[in-house]
Amino acid sequence: MPATDLILAATAGVHDAFGDAPVFSCLTGSTATDSDTPDSDIDLLVVLPNELPVAEAIKQREIFTHNYIRLHTTFERTPDLKWPGEVCYAADLDTAINGGAFDLASGPRLCLCPDDQPYRYWISMSAAGIPLTGSAAFTEYSTRCAATLLNHIEFNKRFASTPTSERHPHIDPPEWAEWRISPTFAARYNARIAPQRSPLPWRRQLREPRQQPRLDFWVTRWRNLATHARNGDAIGTRSDSKR
Repeated sequence: MPATDLILAATAGVHDAFGDAPVFSCLTGSTATDSDTPDSDIDLLVVLPNELPVAEAIKQREIFTHNYIRLHTTFERTPDLKWPGEVCYAADLDTAINGGAFDLASGPRLCLCPDDQPYRYWISMSAAGIPLTGSAAFTEYSTRCAATLLNHIEFNKRFASTPTSERHPHIDPPEWAEWRISPTFAARYNARIAPQRSPLPWRRQLREPRQQPRLDFWVTRWRNLATHARNGDAIGTRSDSKR
């Protein structure tokens, strides 16, 4: 379990930027699993309500980016300047769960979407996170994300002849590494969501995203803000670009 002071500081950084707006936020990645090192960044995911106007979300995201850098400075960690935290709408996470996390043209093995798209990471971050705010919503989404992850693994295992590890044939398929999720979570996931697993009907229901995430257009802005904040500059250069 991460140190209490880190959890409190991360929660304060989210609340300072977004107030009570988030559906949920979570600490995730290696910091949440106590597998981090002094070189690890602190992974945070914030999920916003769909009705929050984009213009307001952008302003809040800018504050959050600065808080993300401040959190790393406080705990003497190296921030990820390419992905300075993750912020999305609930609809974006729903899209990820419903098919956005996958390359639906792949087959017979179902592959994940490209590395430069966020959907796959939002699912894995939610599945393996520790809630900071919105615990009830986090539990619901975490369960759905874990079910998606396990259905993917089970589908490839049953229908695409994906090889598994000889040492851990039931919990260590290659998809764990692709999702960037430790296989040590498998037992917990299996017990928690086994009744929801039905991989073939699940695969048939997946759909391509109809539109890109609303905040994803400004990813270069967050990167520039993070870089300037890291360097101690007061104002970051504003430059908009898609991922």
